[in-house]
Amino acid sequence: KSLLSAFEANGLKKVAPEAGEPFDPNFHQAMMEQPSDTVHGGQVIQTLQPGYSLFDRTVRAAMVVVAAKGSGPAAGGAYAEAPRTGENIDEKA
Repeated sequence: KSLLSAFEANGLKKVAPEAGEPFDPNFHQAMMEQPSDTVHGGQVIQTLQPGYSLFDRTVRAAMVVVAAKGSGPAAGGAYAEAPRTGENIDEKA
């Protein structure tokens, strides 16, 4: 504990993003991308290994799992996408 408090006192901070935080390539390394029903695309699902930063410079990037594009609680499924504007929509289907 004293070593960790010494690190923190000298500016070394642990980087361990929680689920739902946006992916930041400056501090995070995406190890895999997968669909998610709990977080939106481009957000962290899980932290596999924490990283460290010293005075806002990355010493070691946090290894994370990132939600795939089109994911999210309101997406209705892993790869469901909302209709794009200007796209023909078949309303009978």
